[in-house]
Amino acid sequence: MKSKIFLLGAAAMLAVPAFAVPGQAAAMAACGLVNGGFEEPGGIRGQGYTTRDMPGWHSSARDGLIEVWGPGNRADPMNFTIPADSGSQYIEVNATSNSPVYQDIETVPGSTINWSLAHRARTGPYKRDVMRVRIGGVQQGPDMADGSDAWGHYKGSYTVPAGQTVTRLELVPVSSGTGYPSYGNFVDSVEVTCTTPAPPYGQPAPVVPVVPVVPPVMPLPPVPVVPPAPAGPAAPDAVLSGPVGKPLTGSVGTGGGAYGGPTYTVTDPSKLPPGVTIGSNGTVTGTPTKPGTYRVPVKACDGGNCSQGEAIIVIHDCPEPNPYATP
Repeated sequence: MKSKIFLLGAAAMLAVPAFAVPGQAAAMAACGLVNGGFEEPGGIRGQGYTTRDMPGWHSSARDGLIEVWGPGNRADPMNFTIPADSGSQYIEVNATSNSPVYQDIETVPGSTINWSLAHRARTGPYKRDVMRVRIGGVQQGPDMADGSDAWGHYKGSYTVPAGQTVTRLELVPVSSGTGYPSYGNFVDSVEVTCTTPAPPYGQPAPVVPVVPVVPPVMPLPPVPVVPPAPAGPAAPDAVLSGPVGKPLTGSVGTGGGAYGGPTYTVTDPSKLPPGVTIGSNGTVTGTPTKPGTYRVPVKACDGGNCSQGEAIIVIHDCPEPNPYATP
């Protein structure tokens, strides 16, 4: 088990009791982090379950998806199951793209945020997935680099500056050992507490003056609301795999757009695996006849807005393993 400690900043003084007594310890309280073990929504088995409705957490990706893994997972390029560090579920930060996952936490200015988490790679003990933690826009210590053989454990602290009552904690992917933007950087067991120092002995807590709010003499004119331009579809970047001689199913669809959903076009059909096609709705069908790794250029268009991406299709000789088999 790995354990790394990173400390940032000095503790600031913020009065809590009216008077401190000798030997009084700093107050410790939860900062309101929600769903740090990624156990909600629950009941997930296997890999690749994506959702936009994970309590507490959000994704900076264009599609807003967060990928959850549960018991019985066994996905390319792995041939083994990775258990959770705690509970039964965890997330893959690189869900459909190389985008941060974050949560906004209510904080008290001057307090110290104490954080910890577990990080692990998706593939190979010698290939590292790299990630960093950013709190309040500040990177916390050096990057985290781990293989898939064990969970790495990290912790550190961050002092909340004056005036900052909401602080963002971000899980920022840097690179994947596979080289694919939608692979890698498993995270579990995120915990956050806040420490508020007590004032010196005999010193009263500072009195915060109440400043009256004076309304303006005349109301301000309304600000016109300009609707945002319709968003184009997300660029396809799916990774699919399957054995030779068995039907391949899946989708390169990414959603997005503002005109009823994108239409997908393979811009170079010669890059497709023999026997496989991609329909205009992004559905992948057919029975592959030749093994190999195929990088297929795919364009997604919606209402005249287009995005060029790439689908990676891996065809192998042996049958795919049973995802629920005991390793």
